[in-house]
Amino acid sequence: RALLEALPDLLFVLARDGRYLAVHAARPEALAAPRETLLKTTVQEALPPGPAAVWMEAIRRCLDGGGPVVIEYALDVPAGRREFEARIVPHDADSVLTLVRDVTDRAEWERALHERERELKRLTDNMLDVIAEVDLKGVVKFATPSHEAATGWSPPELIGHSAFDFMHPDDVDR
Repeated sequence: RALLEALPDLLFVLARDGRYLAVHAARPEALAAPRETLLKTTVQEALPPGPAAVWMEAIRRCLDGGGPVVIEYALDVPAGRREFEARIVPHDADSVLTLVRDVTDRAEWERALHERERELKRLTDNMLDVIAEVDLKGVVKFATPSHEAATGWSPPELIGHSAFDFMHPDDVDR
């Protein structure tokens, strides 16, 4: 019981037909409905059609294949719009045990990171400066598109090769 109380994630036992058999939530505001309501209903009744269909397919795949299934879905709950990752494993022949984690913060960080990467790519694709990233062995890891105008070699021709391969032999200190 202490382990359950310490668990920040949601924990469900669901029957093959989607009925909630057990519900644990350290943070009830992350549930789609109150615990007592969920225990009297099914996934199809408690969730919107999209997430419900994802859940029912995951339950079927888990029970028919016997292995773990991981799904991600977004849901409006009392705490607001949240994104979840659920790990689903067989509990017995006709039910699954699910551990559901709120991954909203991680998803927001990933979106922000992708946006920053797009911004950086836009900047480096349009800059005139010749910039390269080279690892400690001299292998080119990144090169701006301006390399082609300055050197004649495009970034795909440079990346993955030793920078020394592009130097005149007289310029390489051996």
